[in-house]
Amino acid sequence: MAAPAYNYGNMPTAVGGVASEQLFTAYQFTQDNPQFRRQLMDKHPRLKKNFFSMLKELGLGTRASGPEMGHFEKDWPINNFAIGGIITAPSGPGQPGVYALDAGSMMTSNFPGVGNVRFSYPSERDIVYLPNNKSAFLVKKDTTVNPHQITLKPLNEDDTLVGVITAGGRYFIGDNASPEGSGSVESKVSRYFKYTNEFQIFKSKFGITGTALTNQLPFKNIEGQEGSFLIEGTSDSEALQMWRISKGLFFGQTSNNLTGFSEGMGHDVQIKTTQGMDQYVEQEGHIMPTTPGTFGIETLDATDEILTRERAGADVYLMPMGYNLFQSWNNNMIDFSKDNCFPFVKGSFQNSPLFSETDGNDHFLWLDFAGVRKNGRTWLAKHFSELDEQMGAGTEGYSWKNTGYALPVDMFENKGGTNPKQSCIGYEYKALGGYSREFEMYEHGGAGPIKKTSGIDAMNLEWRSEIGGHFGLGNQWVKYKPV
Repeated sequence: MAAPAYNYGNMPTAVGGVASEQLFTAYQFTQDNPQFRRQLMDKHPRLKKNFFSMLKELGLGTRASGPEMGHFEKDWPINNFAIGGIITAPSGPGQPGVYALDAGSMMTSNFPGVGNVRFSYPSERDIVYLPNNKSAFLVKKDTTVNPHQITLKPLNEDDTLVGVITAGGRYFIGDNASPEGSGSVESKVSRYFKYTNEFQIFKSKFGITGTALTNQLPFKNIEGQEGSFLIEGTSDSEALQMWRISKGLFFGQTSNNLTGFSEGMGHDVQIKTTQGMDQYVEQEGHIMPTTPGTFGIETLDATDEILTRERAGADVYLMPMGYNLFQSWNNNMIDFSKDNCFPFVKGSFQNSPLFSETDGNDHFLWLDFAGVRKNGRTWLAKHFSELDEQMGAGTEGYSWKNTGYALPVDMFENKGGTNPKQSCIGYEYKALGGYSREFEMYEHGGAGPIKKTSGIDAMNLEWRSEIGGHFGLGNQWVKYKPV
């Protein structure tokens, strides 16, 4: 499998990625070692690790006290451009040509008090390296036209640009050269972009009347916790809240078309939704078309090619997968091991009882690949039921079962943010002082063993969370999309 062609229009990258080791022990990703879920699992034994609990248990949730979350990113095409057309073709060896930049090589920045300003990165005195191992000098740049036009001439009089620089071709700038006693060159710095995401308010509720509290046995003991009682039904509501948050962080999409009445404010307000991981990688990352059943070593090689092109610093990647893709991963890893690893091991340890045909002992064969070290990177695979639960994304007609991702274990600078170093995958929740809206639970009503807050003959338990996904280094994310 080959890596897809590079998307030059998708270049912003978070500022200052740092080494994976500074984040956390990523191997926890492949294990089911519940911390946040431990007490809830006493009540709800079938509760599996989901995306939200995975992020929380790896310590990837952070507090935020502002109205939105965000960080700055910058692009890096300052030494790369494309030609849109030939204005004046060079007449022969040593002669210059005039070329119009491609529209995609024209940039726009907004300056306060000025508005949008269009510019391009190629500058006078730049030296352009060509595919035929020759070079050209940028003699002049005309910024009075759109797109800008540049005049290039060969470095040597015997070289020609005829047929070398073509419309639609892409070229890179290596360095520049200035004459003695000359003035300064044009300033050339990357643009900065601000990534933002919204907080979303998630709510769940369990209610029971006072009569129901006395007509049946609504309590049960929590095993291993003497004297504890749990109202039947609350564990389902608590688990539902976790899954709502998890699916919002996974599948959530931004919105601009929703309003609702606010009882606390007395008028309609905007209903905000958060951008989840899937929409983020669709917009900022790389999409790798993947045929079901083929995910294997070649897929990792193609993914690594993408990451190498993007200068990815992370050497550990998390790979959430739907079940069908996870099964394909394991089956193809088994085939690879059978053809390559197993013969090597058997040849090296041929006298071992493990390979003795006369040995009567049974042996356990572990055919589960939670991780692979390949091309200098560690790939950690984990099945996530968000992608294939039968009453959810696994419903017939959806393709999530064969979908997966490669997410870097890395951090980046978050200048001006709550945390100066931000994990490139995580979430933020609203909190200030001692009040947190990460996973808030409260009870109210006029019945049951609670402090009475109303005259209504019922008791309610409610969960409330104000959370949003916070992602970065999007150019180093990959989505495996079934075709």
